[in-house]
Amino acid sequence: MKKIVSLTALLLVIALLFAGCKETFDTTKSVNKLLNKGLVISQEYSTTYQLKEASAMFNAEIRFYGGNFTVEVKRGVALEDPKEPGSNCQFIELATEDQAIKYAEHYIKVRKNDNEYKVAQSGTVVVITNLEIAAEVIPLEFK
Repeated sequence: MKKIVSLTALLLVIALLFAGCKETFDTTKSVNKLLNKGLVISQEYSTTYQLKEASAMFNAEIRFYGGNFTVEVKRGVALEDPKEPGSNCQFIELATEDQAIKYAEHYIKVRKNDNEYKVAQSGTVVVITNLEIAAEVIPLEFK
């Protein structure tokens, strides 16, 4: 009987450990899937200078629309469909998850009457797109 209780307790602990594991969003994997679907990279922020400029641009936009927080861009990639100008998907990796949550909520709030773009957030990454294929390929819930 003691062995059964010990085994049950061990299985419960293992189950709780796996339940606590959260799969992290893989930006590179999603970008590669979209590249394989025919999209092309139209813009990328990766150098220190580009990231500083992107952060300044995002923070100016946030202030312009009445936001009271700042973000720090750690990486940015924008893809577009060469067959449909203006159709794009942006991946914005911010410094913290809190920044990503605030930015995604702010974006949705200020563009509530603009149904063209959909937004998803996972961890430190915010994804903004007006491409149906992106919403289908990217394993996130878009709002």
